[in-house]
Amino acid sequence: MTELRYWKYSVDYHDDDPWDKDNIADNGITDFAIPVGPYTGDDYTGDGKVDIDLTGYTYDSDGNPVDFDVNGQGLVTIDGVIFEGGSINSGTGNFNDFLGIQNTGTEFGFNTDSSDPSNPHIKTSGNFTHTITLADIAITTDPDTGIAYYDFRLDANENNSSLEEAQISLDTFTIFTSLDGNISDKTTLFGQHIAYDMDGAHTGDIYDVSIIITDAYSSGSGRSDLSVLIPVSYFEGMSEEETYLYLYTEFGYADPVPDSNGQNGYDNDYDTDATFEEWRTQNAVKFYGTKFRDSDGDGVRDDGEGPVAGVVMKLFADTNLNGVLDAGDQLLQTTETDASGNYQFYGVKVGATYFVQEEVPDGAYLTTGAYETVVVSASADPGTLYNVDPIGNFYTFDISGVKYLDSDGDGDTTGESGLG
Repeated sequence: MTELRYWKYSVDYHDDDPWDKDNIADNGITDFAIPVGPYTGDDYTGDGKVDIDLTGYTYDSDGNPVDFDVNGQGLVTIDGVIFEGGSINSGTGNFNDFLGIQNTGTEFGFNTDSSDPSNPHIKTSGNFTHTITLADIAITTDPDTGIAYYDFRLDANENNSSLEEAQISLDTFTIFTSLDGNISDKTTLFGQHIAYDMDGAHTGDIYDVSIIITDAYSSGSGRSDLSVLIPVSYFEGMSEEETYLYLYTEFGYADPVPDSNGQNGYDNDYDTDATFEEWRTQNAVKFYGTKFRDSDGDGVRDDGEGPVAGVVMKLFADTNLNGVLDAGDQLLQTTETDASGNYQFYGVKVGATYFVQEEVPDGAYLTTGAYETVVVSASADPGTLYNVDPIGNFYTFDISGVKYLDSDGDGDTTGESGLG
């Protein structure tokens, strides 16, 4: 996958001056056109933005969709975040919907627990729209790179009776984080920390991208039309259970604006045609465990047996479904025990078997088994806490003393000589 750097080849959309990021930022200009060069033709919709087509469609000479390959969905990486079209999943009930946006032709909104006039398009039912913390978001780990991602899915609800009406543009995707879980208006939201922005606002490299996706793949509930994977490292240092995540997103703006004569605009049907769009994450639970110094080596934490800090703990998935931890299982997450010997794993997907294993410290021996097994039901409620059995270590130690020759056999070593 290739990271997009379209702004390197762009010119100012408004006056055709050479691209000047500082000038663009100062004047609030974000649109740009693609000049003659390697990216000519990437403005598919004629709106002056870079359009990334993830639909798998084929088009006629007029740009109308005529067919698609169900296996031809696109994938693109923008600033380390992976957007993949046609990411189909099954399993109704295994998703936590957190942002529903109503069909209004063009639509925008963010997840919150309260409605506000500045956020008019959201579905206000808590079943569709509500606040979430980082701890609530499912984590997917790339088996090849080991990179962990927060995993978001979009279920578009477009009119899939035709290829044209099934398509829709995703024009804004911005992740804000905050310690305030009561944000309901756009002004307050836009003053929060930006953890990721598809249009580059978090890096200062401002550009404008639309992603074209389709609902033509979908049939039935529990299926997704877009997968978005954001590296967990983008949220480093944030408390998983105290940090709220707000997703602000816009759809349906890719159709070109009409010219001065009111012509050539709003005719490509990238707007919203049906009911609403649902942002969701797979249902996820959290693990809690503790590490202790097993002073008597009996495998049980007794009174007075204290914690062990700084021990590396690893979470594996039973990838090969054989019920034992072996070389065929995928490492998902790694953490360390704190000063109290505690550790947590967040974003653990439901419906699987997991293994928790420690990196045994030098001079220590496990007394509670090589690893701990946790089985998570597919019907587990999001956020359910699973307690991992305590893991104990017995630490080796040195004993020293002196051997005497008790020449008079009285058990008193006073005045006696050491025995070599």
